[in-house]
Order: sequence, then structure tokens, then C-alpha cells
Amino acid sequence: MKMTVNGALQWASSFLDEQKAEWERPAVEWLLREHIGVSRSHMFMMMRDEIDGSAWVNFQKDVGTYATGVPIQHIIGYEEFYGRPFNVTGDVLIPRPETEELVVAVLQKKVELFGADAAVSVVDVGTGSGAIAVSLALELGAVSEVGVRAVDRGGAVEGAAAGAEGEGSDKAGDTAGAEVGGALKSGAADRTEVEFDSLGTGGFLENKHLVGQGNPNVSALDISNKALVIAKSNAQQLGAQVTFTLSDLLEVPIAAGEKYDIVVSNPPYIPEGDRASLAVNVRQHEPELALFAGADGYDIYRRLVKQLPDVIKAVGLVAFEVGVGQTEDVGRMLEEQFPAATVERINDINGKDRIVLCYGDMRV
Repeated sequence: MKMTVNGALQWASSFLDEQKAEWERPAVEWLLREHIGVSRSHMFMMMRDEIDGSAWVNFQKDVGTYATGVPIQHIIGYEEFYGRPFNVTGDVLIPRPETEELVVAVLQKKVELFGADAAVSVVDVGTGSGAIAVSLALELGAVSEVGVRAVDRGGAVEGAAAGAEGEGSDKAGDTAGAEVGGALKSGAADRTEVEFDSLGTGGFLENKHLVGQGNPNVSALDISNKALVIAKSNAQQLGAQVTFTLSDLLEVPIAAGEKYDIVVSNPPYIPEGDRASLAVNVRQHEPELALFAGADGYDIYRRLVKQLPDVIKAVGLVAFEVGVGQTEDVGRMLEEQFPAATVERINDINGKDRIVLCYGDMRV
């Protein structure tokens, strides 16, 4: 049976509705683009074109998998974050677009506090897929391969990070289907932008740095060995120099007497009581360790804030992603722990409170 691009999308819509599945059209479009190897704009120009037979068969199979609640990112094997593809499995949280804004905030504040060319030490607590640590390492200049690098994912790099507004854009929401743009968010002139051709093929060009030529020391921690395997593979694939360590929050660095200029974390922050209200693709397919944080969602923040004085330098930066409605309480914890520091609460691009920064004089 011959099938056009438009016909395939219509079939998928009808099938998913019949299955009473939780689904989004951008996710279905992304899945189809993966199979036919084109960009989103190119796909809309070929709506009447016929799909290769094997691509049509495989698309139907994957739509059937998607109907059961499996995230699109698990089906195709990656998610786009800050203009780069990160491998993901059920062992790590799928990177969200809001977390790209956390990376931007850290990079901008790094320049203000330490200067553009200063080398800094950074630790990412609860690294998961390594998206934050790897992105910061590459943007700050900790690369293992300098020169021209290419990533050809047959349309993958043109990709789609999560994007619906509302609950869909929170950690608890469906992350499939928005347009890429994280790599361009900072607007900095001193970097080579990620470029894509019309087929979505291409990748990272000459490795220039967003915030200077320093050689940062970037570390990443996680309590899950399985997560660290994924994070290490992403760092290697993307050419980032990051040291990965198995640790329950900051326990290992504290025991080793390590000190950092920057501590960044996107920890679990969903209250246990919200479990039943999560989308099935999150509730059943993403790791509980990366989602839930006690009855009120603050358990990890409480532990982290108590540990921070043992690892943060006298002048430093702490950057947290938080859940909607949590900036006030998390900010207050930091204000009480670091009375001489400045605490800043930041809304994300959708106007939701999302990021808390604490910086300056971190002496206690």
C-alpha cells in the first residue's frame, strides 16, 4: 500500500485517537521525519509525496509503540538540548527546554562574577543524561576535540526538544515536539552557531567558546550508575571533558575536600502526591529517582543547601532549576544559608518561576 506524507500523519492521528492515547501532533511529525530523513520545513513541502515502503512500515510500528505511552525520545533514542543531540533511555530524565534556560543563566552569571576568560570549576549535581554538564563544558571550553566536528543523525540534529506550554513544559510534562533553538538563546557573538542544512544533516562546526578561552574543570555527579553510563557516552560522543562520579548529592566531593566556583543542579522536585497526575509517558517511563522529592517536593533542596557550604568557594554561584511555585521557598533556604550572598529568582520563557540563583559572597 502506497502512502503519502500527509496520509501517514492523518493515519497516525486517527490511530492514536482510536487508542485513546496521550499524544501530540508535533511528536508524531518528529517521528515521521526521523523515518523519512527530512527537516520539518522540508516535510511540509512534500505532503503529497509518497513514503518509501520500509519507512511507512517502520513508522506504523513506532506509532504503535508511542500509543502505549513510550516517549518519542525513547523510541528514536535521543533528545535535542542546547543544539546538541543527547542519547536518552529510561534510566535518565529526558532533558527539558526549560533546563536550557538554566544553562544560559549560569553562563551569563559566570561572566559577571568571574570574567569571560576565567577558568572555573563547575559541578553538576544529579547529572542524569549529562545535558547540563556537557553543555557547560562545551560552552565554557572544556573540549576533547578542537576543530571541525560533525554529527549526522539524518534529521536528528534538526530535532525537537520538548515544548508545549503549560504542564507539558514542566518536568512532569510530555517533552515531545517543539522547535530547536536552545543553542541560539544566549545571543553571544563569540561562538560558532550550530548550523543545519535543509535535510537536518549537519552539526557542530569549529569549536569556539561562548564565554572565553579558559579551560574549566567540569564535574558531574549522580546516584545512579546507569545514568552515569548514559552521561559518559554523551560526553564522549559530543567531545566534552567532564569527570563523572557516583555520589549521593555532594557526599563524595565533601569527603574529598573539593571546592567549586559553580554548583548547578536540576534535582527531583515533584511532590509524591502529584504522581498520579503525571502523564503516562513520564509516570511509567522516566526514573522515579529523577522525579520525586518527598511529600512537598523539597527534600533534595533541603539536603543540597545544607551541603553547599562545604563545597562552594568564598565567591561562587549556585544555580537551581525548581518546579513551578517553588522559587520563593528554595530562594529562602539559600538566603538563610548564605546571608551575604545575592539570591535571584528567574521566570522561564513561559513566565513560570523556574530558576533560583545564589551568588557573590558565599561565606557563612
